[in-house]
Amino acid sequence: RLLNQSLQNACLDGNLEKVRELLEQGADPSWQNTYGWTALHRAAMIGNLEMVQLILADERVDPNAQDSFGFTPFHRVCQQGNPEVVTKLLNDSRINPCRCNDEGWTPLHYACQQDRTQVVEALLCDERINPSAEIPKGLNALEIAYQRGYTDSVRVLLRSTKVPPIIRNCESEPPFHAACLAGDEETVAVLLKDSRVDPNEPKDNCGNMLHVAAWNGFSKLVELLLEDQRIDPKERNEDDETAILLAAQNAHTADTIIPFLIDGRIELTEEEAAQCLQTYLNRSLLDGIDLGIELYKNTGFTPEQMLGDEYPNERAGIEQKIVASRKKSGRK
Repeated sequence: RLLNQSLQNACLDGNLEKVRELLEQGADPSWQNTYGWTALHRAAMIGNLEMVQLILADERVDPNAQDSFGFTPFHRVCQQGNPEVVTKLLNDSRINPCRCNDEGWTPLHYACQQDRTQVVEALLCDERINPSAEIPKGLNALEIAYQRGYTDSVRVLLRSTKVPPIIRNCESEPPFHAACLAGDEETVAVLLKDSRVDPNEPKDNCGNMLHVAAWNGFSKLVELLLEDQRIDPKERNEDDETAILLAAQNAHTADTIIPFLIDGRIELTEEEAAQCLQTYLNRSLLDGIDLGIELYKNTGFTPEQMLGDEYPNERAGIEQKIVASRKKSGRK
């Protein structure tokens, strides 16, 4: 017993040479202490790859031994977060990576609970892993990570075709809505490739996610959404507003007007065109952006015409910008 306890202490201390020495002296790596921990549990807890390899090489070791709480060494290393040790264990044919502990949690559930993104990636590469497996409370791995706000782990999970992009049992937004609301272009791009995601699903009375992105001034996200031909930029929300008109309501969202004009599917009335151009010109004046008289020439309106006489200060400023732009380009 003393020799076995010394082995576990050496494992916990990370003393590789001492572990080697004790194993050679006959210490049993499968001996379990009061908590049911084996030497492999200890090595997994500290994420020591060399030590894990050394212990696994001993024929007496049981790599799937469960402690007093039902945790295997693989549970522990997925909690700890060392992806190299996780990969090493996954490559050992004796390891069962799907075993549940006494609470009904698999190693993947714990990796998501602890936001161990690299571990989650490694686990999803193993065909034995079932990411849809639920804990007794009815949550799967995606829902565990999502409820805790672990966006990196959520993003990794959503890349897997085995993970349904649906959040149940959550009062918060579904993943696609949440990603758009956060301006998370990378996650949105992943979700748009998933045929199970409906990009036109409305959010309350706000319209679809194109409306939301335009209202929040997420110009890059607007570009990304417009690339998906399932999304109609002419769609109107409950207030009868298209997304481009939401973008045109505030100077701080004016940059999101441009992707709509480039997309070419929008048909603006004269009044709507005036609103869009006026907003963008005001924003351009504030930001000091160089403007040309031909800006949006396809609409048939010049910047001067857009501002008119109702905004003399803005008009004067825009005219100065136009003159400066002409001189800079050599135009008269």
